[in-house]
Amino acid sequence: MSGVAQLIVEAKGHCLALPVDVVREVVRSGLPEPLPRAPFGCVGVVDVRGTVVPVVSLATLAGLAPPPKRDELFEAVLRGHLVLCEFQGVPVALLTTRVLDMVDAPIAPLATADVPLWARAAALVLGSVRFGERTAWALNPAALVGQGRRTLLQRASAAAPAR
Repeated sequence: MSGVAQLIVEAKGHCLALPVDVVREVVRSGLPEPLPRAPFGCVGVVDVRGTVVPVVSLATLAGLAPPPKRDELFEAVLRGHLVLCEFQGVPVALLTTRVLDMVDAPIAPLATADVPLWARAAALVLGSVRFGERTAWALNPAALVGQGRRTLLQRASAAAPAR
């Protein structure tokens, strides 16, 4: 079975795998600028070399936690990583607890009982990826940041005040 290159990250204690073809880079960042009327899960925007990029909590998108409160956000950004991704031409920074590994591994099917109902309903999890002795859920990028969310994030980023 051939492998698929995956970036393994942690979000709220869960190991998640993102296909590297959507990942552009991993960075540390300052506190995102707040965004009025931000879409669900969007904690603000950051400037990445002149491009305004929305920052979205991966734990929130994956249904693992509510969006962080503003006072929790500082700690999350200070300790975590931003995984800069591009979803069908739209740049998005995913706020993660940390980056764990990059592996070239096959995506194995999951038993239905292994995936929470919300993840099955949203087609969010494609399967599992082994890395060392651990397992990560392989996320479906099309379900994670679908067309509707991409449109909302683009509009929110365009409305962000210039810095």
